[in-house]
Amino acid sequence: MKKLYKQIILHIICIFFTNLANASLEVSELYIEAQGNNKYESKIKAQNQGMQRAFLMVADTLGINASAVTAVPYLKLKDVFTVVAAKNVTETDNLYKATVTYQYNLYPIQQLLFQYGNNSVKDRFYEYLILPISKQKNILTLWDGDQEWNKKWSKNRNILDQAKLFYPKSSMGIVKKINADNVLTLSFSNFLDIFPTKLLKKVMLIVCEYFTDINTGAAVMDVKYIIIDNNGKTISNQSYPLNNLNEVTQTIDTILKTVVNKYGRFSNNDAQDLAIISDNEAPKPKVVTKVVEDDIRTIILDLEAFTEDELTRIKDKLQNISDLESFSIAHNYDEKYKVTILTKSNDYKLAESFYLNGLSFKMYGNLYSLIDVIKGGG
Repeated sequence: MKKLYKQIILHIICIFFTNLANASLEVSELYIEAQGNNKYESKIKAQNQGMQRAFLMVADTLGINASAVTAVPYLKLKDVFTVVAAKNVTETDNLYKATVTYQYNLYPIQQLLFQYGNNSVKDRFYEYLILPISKQKNILTLWDGDQEWNKKWSKNRNILDQAKLFYPKSSMGIVKKINADNVLTLSFSNFLDIFPTKLLKKVMLIVCEYFTDINTGAAVMDVKYIIIDNNGKTISNQSYPLNNLNEVTQTIDTILKTVVNKYGRFSNNDAQDLAIISDNEAPKPKVVTKVVEDDIRTIILDLEAFTEDELTRIKDKLQNISDLESFSIAHNYDEKYKVTILTKSNDYKLAESFYLNGLSFKMYGNLYSLIDVIKGGG
């Protein structure tokens, strides 16, 4: 019995240290070398160069180009990266070289990206990862499209995304990591580890629960906002009276609009153009109902065009692509443009259609760049 008890304790300790280790990530087997006026300076210079490279390598995994980030000061990098292994070390009075492995956590990396990245990097950050949750008694429901609360949020996922509010779609892997048993106990770092390619400022759990006064029969929708960041959690409540069941959908619409306008961020001050898709009203002209369908994707591509003729040629080519539901081109700055397309095609089919029409695109993580093949870019 004592032996079994010890085995259980050891198993628990192993799980604890495994989870602790999983919170850190690594850049492995990175060769560093530098010369200096003394052995200390050589090592500092080599580590600085190594950490700069490691930082840019991590940024690249997030789809961020090195040109979008300025050099980070040595001391800030030293706070983020820890050398956990060094081999083939050579140290002389004026030379240091080694093959090192750095360990880091996602939160400080994202902080540095926001601080030292250009505007395009900052625009990649979501204001919040949001998770709408239904609560009945002590039972929590996530990822359930049949629940009116969850269904409404899912229907407006694209609207939320335009407001820089990330509502992830469910999958077997995500459900294993975020579920009713653990969602209220997850930390900000936990969420970053679950979505390592997303740049997040905060997390918001939006918990909806219905109450009925047994004396008066009056119904109330209570909404709890749990905001999670690296400093911990803050909780606030808002109650909405319901005179009848028909008011449930309208109330959810109101809550959605409040969250979008209060917590969202709009790149072009066009919040007024984003209308919540309501079940009780006809879609407004600027809202295309099919945009919120699961099989239609919105893709934004960067484009560089130097003349009107070049821009016209690209427009003509895009018009010939039958795989596009629609497209629009907006001027960004100088010779830079943003091309927004709606398509049901996957990336392979889209690349094929572009190829057949004299266009191409490059992908940098989740970022796309449109190329006119005539320019020699393809």
